[in-house]
Amino acid sequence: MRFIKFAGTIALIMALGCGSTSDPGVSHSTATLSVTGGDTEVPVEVESVNLSPDPSPVTSDPPTVTPDPSTITTDVPTNAIPIAQKDSSPEQKSTASDLDPAILCVLIEEEAQIKCESMNVEEGSQYRWTSTATDQDMGGSKWQFTINKEPIGDKEQVFLEICQGSNCQTLETSVDTSAISSDSNEIENPTESKTDLEGSYEEHSDKDNKLDNMTMQSEYSRGKCDPDGTQYLDSPPMNADEITFMKPMGVMQGDHITPIDHMYVNYEPGSSPDVLAMADGHIVHIGHTGVDHRVIIEYSCDLYSIYIHIHELDPDIASQLDWVGSDKESKGRSYTRVPVRSGMIIGNQTGDQSFDLSVVDTRVILSGFVDLRNYREEFWKSHCVDPYDYWQGLFKKQLLEKTIVVNDNPPGGKIDYDVDGRLIGNWFEEGTGGYSGGVRTESDRHGISGHLAIAPSALVEDKLIISFGNFQNEGSRRFFANDDAPDPANVGPSSGIVMYELWDVNRGPDRDGICCDEGLEVVGTGERWYGDTYPEGGLTPIFYDHISSVVLLEMLDERTIKLETFNLWDEKLKKMKTAEEITQFTDKFRIFNR
Repeated sequence: MRFIKFAGTIALIMALGCGSTSDPGVSHSTATLSVTGGDTEVPVEVESVNLSPDPSPVTSDPPTVTPDPSTITTDVPTNAIPIAQKDSSPEQKSTASDLDPAILCVLIEEEAQIKCESMNVEEGSQYRWTSTATDQDMGGSKWQFTINKEPIGDKEQVFLEICQGSNCQTLETSVDTSAISSDSNEIENPTESKTDLEGSYEEHSDKDNKLDNMTMQSEYSRGKCDPDGTQYLDSPPMNADEITFMKPMGVMQGDHITPIDHMYVNYEPGSSPDVLAMADGHIVHIGHTGVDHRVIIEYSCDLYSIYIHIHELDPDIASQLDWVGSDKESKGRSYTRVPVRSGMIIGNQTGDQSFDLSVVDTRVILSGFVDLRNYREEFWKSHCVDPYDYWQGLFKKQLLEKTIVVNDNPPGGKIDYDVDGRLIGNWFEEGTGGYSGGVRTESDRHGISGHLAIAPSALVEDKLIISFGNFQNEGSRRFFANDDAPDPANVGPSSGIVMYELWDVNRGPDRDGICCDEGLEVVGTGERWYGDTYPEGGLTPIFYDHISSVVLLEMLDERTIKLETFNLWDEKLKKMKTAEEITQFTDKFRIFNR
């Protein structure tokens, strides 16, 4: 292993053998060693994966390796990495150089980035990197990305799927991000007693009762909203000339398994555009992740906007804020009412290439969520509306020309596709707690493993996406369905078992060779789309030349479905099955409801 110099935290994972980690014969063993240098102790998690049909128990106690204390940046020599063995005698121990695939990840603390590199990967392999710390993914042997998820946990997971043809395995490692983590997973709202819109005092001791009563007015305006405020938006969120393109609501990517409730406002990478208030109103909430800000502006008692990933606040606004819940990394949250004027600078972007935009009108309740109780902790979601219905001014036409619009969708996008008694829309695995999830874990920081969406693509014309929060125990994945698949809007309890082919796209690195594209091609040019320009003529997927999986679905009643996914690679026969061979469920099915 070559020496890697760094400032921050490293995590190393190694896997033995090849094949899908969803095989029933897979066993895992995790060991932890401490690499100490200077004043820095770096925990490294090592996981061995035995993919043999009848794995033997693995046990081994990891030693502690102490390098020269004169330097904090340290190399981890291969002979210091123990891999768990049945017998720990010296002649049976493996070293890193003996192993098949491995990944090394480094936390770059000052830039809030994670940098990863793969090792011992067979030439010609296909790569797919994902992480709980970002909604991006990537192909290629290396990956460096900015942590853009809120909140940041004490540990974040990085996954690398490696495929040779249809034979795949997934590596996973934990990266210690405690140095830049958020203090808690709480929703950004005050824990004090709430005041409702009319000003009456109400204290909620029961969690369910509190969730049922959470609103934009109670949690953010806190009884002080302006009943005479505006009902339209007469400024763009950013100077229209500085916006390169806009993604609509409804995209499914990263940890956004169900259609996203915000648009993406994209600007030139490396530029520093200002973010603007879209009308007269008041800032009523700002949350700080330690990296960037979530800003909520109230324009009236009904109309709000939510900006996420705002890097720098305007100094005049920042000087007026009182913060609560701060820690060593985060300023916490502010509920100071700060008046703003239309077009006023709220903040400035200094990194990435986009920020998130939602417009919320509490008078509107989206009809495409069959049970709003699933979304109680994100109480704004059922009120997210198309900004184009509220924008007024010459800039509106400019923005429309830069917005990706497909099919007959509203230009701002659509997020609610549920039809009661039909397969289309959002589903949640039984017992996982709906959209907000139940128990959060190190590998599922955002509670999305129980999510499932069957909905049209927001970026590609006439394509259906099936999006999994947990695909074959390998983390989140999304696929395009075959074009001749049953229309989920027509599949009901009387339809019986239906099958969808799952087609994956060939993702690659971005223009800089660091991050990832989305596996899409610009129709107008025939070139790969790197997500930083408006795609003239639309987008089309870059598919692999074969399918690797299928999914069986059956509606058991109006709001319950049965699901099972199948890898078409037959490990016993060492060949691919055909989709037509998959006709019945096994005992590995999962139940979802809504």
